Amino acid sequence: MAKFLRETPPPDRTTRYWVCSQTMEMAAGVCWSQHLEEFLPEARVTGWYSEAKGYPSSVVYDHPAGGRWMVEVKSYDMGRQALQGAAIGGFWADEQIPHSLLTEVLARTSNYRLPGSKVYSLTPIKPDYDLERIYAERERHPGWRFYRFNTLANPTVDHTPGKFAEDEIHEAKIRFLPLAGLRALIKLAAAPGPPRSDVEVERIFEEASGGFVPPLTRRRRRDKEARRQARGGQT
Repeated sequence: MAKFLRETPPPDRTTRYWVCSQTMEMAAGVCWSQHLEEFLPEARVTGWYSEAKGYPSSVVYDHPAGGRWMVEVKSYDMGRQALQGAAIGGFWADEQIPHSLLTEVLARTSNYRLPGSKVYSLTPIKPDYDLERIYAERERHPGWRFYRFNTLANPTVDHTPGKFAEDEIHEAKIRFLPLAGLRALIKLAAAPGPPRSDVEVERIFEEASGGFVPPLTRRRRRDKEARRQARGGQT
């Protein structure tokens, strides 16, 4: 996403780009503050979701070729109505999004046809019939491309075991997955009895995962706090 914003001149003087996730805490606190911010350090905050936490609601990136990208933070729990009417140059939707909302966000990009502008990243925990259908009928949906993320191929991630404190698990760092939660789902699948509801499966997964935070995320949080302290505690 950062590469797209850096390498693609905005088609208009100010062009919107949405960063979306399930909640504002996730979109602003994880997608931006823990990821995109690292690769767009020159971007400037123009609106706050939580200034105390350093979570923006909008950020401007002035492109060297002219124009600017207005990166706006959105959440799925805003509902479809809050996502209507805008024209955006692209989006990053992180984690599973209801298909009706995904359709709405895709419609917001109809004014622009920018390669690489639309990204949907997720760990498919819940069944998603519409997405599964698109995957199964890929020849009928040429605009879609499916990729399996492999953090081992990411040169910005340190893959050396033992690099992190607090007994952090190297495998979890690489995969960015709560292993305890996945083990609970595997155990649940092997258990006798009728199938569990989606709500119960999600509850079991979240309870087993606990407060899992990927090790790289922990390090970034520590580094960010250290930089904040070095600036005299300013956010």
